[in-house]
Amino acid sequence: MLLAGCSTALSEQTRYHGTLTGCGAPIPASLVRDGATFAFAPGDGVLVIKGTVAPDGSVSGALNIQPPGKPPFALTIRGRLDPAGAELSYASPRCQASGRLPAVPVSILP
Repeated sequence: MLLAGCSTALSEQTRYHGTLTGCGAPIPASLVRDGATFAFAPGDGVLVIKGTVAPDGSVSGALNIQPPGKPPFALTIRGRLDPAGAELSYASPRCQASGRLPAVPVSILP
């Protein structure tokens, strides 16, 4: 039985995880690449910055966490991905952090 809209093929994902430095203390961070898109979680928290991956592996994305009518409070991510790691620069209005997150295996449960 197949569900409508579901595919039997799994998309290719790469996960990067480690720490960024520069905001006073190491910041744990995760980035998942799924084809031509990515999702980045600073502090491994609930805020997620999404964007696209360019053909050369560069990434760029922003997330404004203020409600409408308030001055922007943008979180931004820029960098470059390769099979071994992600070189990233993360910024908020309060601080900037950067570093290299190594690629980690993504396991699929049987």
